[in-house]
Amino acid sequence: MREGLAYNDVLLVPQYSDIESRKEVSLNSKLGFIDCDLPIIASPMDTVSEVAMAKAMDAKGAIAIIHRYNDVEDQARMVAEASDGNSLVGAAVGTSGDFLERAYACYEAGADVICVDVAHGHHSLMKQALKLLRQMVSDDVHIMAGNVATFEGYEDLASWGADSVRCNIGGGCFTPGTLVRGPEGDTPIEEIRIGDKVFSHTGEVREVIDTLTFSRDEEIMVINGIQSTKNHEYYVVDIENADKVNDSNFHTFAYWLEAEHLDMNKHLLIELED
Repeated sequence: MREGLAYNDVLLVPQYSDIESRKEVSLNSKLGFIDCDLPIIASPMDTVSEVAMAKAMDAKGAIAIIHRYNDVEDQARMVAEASDGNSLVGAAVGTSGDFLERAYACYEAGADVICVDVAHGHHSLMKQALKLLRQMVSDDVHIMAGNVATFEGYEDLASWGADSVRCNIGGGCFTPGTLVRGPEGDTPIEEIRIGDKVFSHTGEVREVIDTLTFSRDEEIMVINGIQSTKNHEYYVVDIENADKVNDSNFHTFAYWLEAEHLDMNKHLLIELED
């Protein structure tokens, strides 16, 4: 066991202040060339950021990122409706599939921010996506990218062309008993220890550097017999691209998608061969 700190263990040390009124305090922040009176960004989730949220955030001087769990035309339409000529609005894209078409359609519709929204942003596909996006939109659009959870990840995304970087990764969970595949066979997830060897999503053998256990009271979904929380992401390809995918190129087409957005008529899971 390693000792750690929780929020209850940390205190912000007060300092002398000459501010007489809260009205003197400005929360105005710069997001690249974009001025935000309120430094809050609404998440690119289909249960959070659509037209109504984007307009409400803009009215407060903040910004929302229109989600990408829809057709390109639907997302561009929502961006255009939320933008209304002069309102701040962002749009999310992935790193594969239709991401360039989606980004350009949203850019044309008035998006001020293109958010490259993937679970694991410190990835070769992110590097390629940022290069192509920057070539396409030049400096006319703020490019946000993530998520990352290390300083090295932040540095790389910034050097690859991101104007801002989304940090930290959400807490999607598998249930106890879920089997994790390693070179020596399958192990229940609750028995995995730091230092164990397991297969990554690319089929490479990696060493476990940390384990996390959460107590959750929320809906559990079952995906191909695997139980997880709704926000846990799975590595998938679109069924429409199935005939184009082979062992050497599937990472070009595969992307991460939350369990709650999986559709058996649209997506195929990527699984390791025995």
